[in-house]
Amino acid sequence: MSEFLDALNDAGVDDKDTRAFLVEALGNAEESEWSDVLEPFVNGGLQACLAALRKPQVLAKSLKALEKETQHEEEKVSPLALAFLQVLHPGVLFASGLHTVASCARACRAAHGATQKADLWQSHTLGTCSRWSLPVPVAKKISWQKEFLRLLRPRCK
Repeated sequence: MSEFLDALNDAGVDDKDTRAFLVEALGNAEESEWSDVLEPFVNGGLQACLAALRKPQVLAKSLKALEKETQHEEEKVSPLALAFLQVLHPGVLFASGLHTVASCARACRAAHGATQKADLWQSHTLGTCSRWSLPVPVAKKISWQKEFLRLLRPRCK
């Protein structure tokens, strides 16, 4: 982390969104306005934050540190999502209806990836064609998911 982010931590500003806002706002502000920008957010450590800001390239270092934190958080998968994915066996999605598959896709990014597999949508598409006596798509010009949705929402030609 940078000296400025350490000073913000010491002043009690732990929220990542607030810290990102402050770094961006201070980068756009003049040096004479820094205390006005910091004052509503920093109660006791205003002087320490201002002293840290006077060091060279501290805002650029702070911005890089915040980007690293954000990237690291995006890479982490929550334990709840991992448990959900272990329960979300492909057979469950094959046996589920469209509403359940859509709900699972909204649950987390990893589940969204599991619901985008072509064989899942191929199964749903072929089952729908069989159930409603529709012609089975022969040439796969579009994805199976789009083909399935096309069958459910035909357009007039």
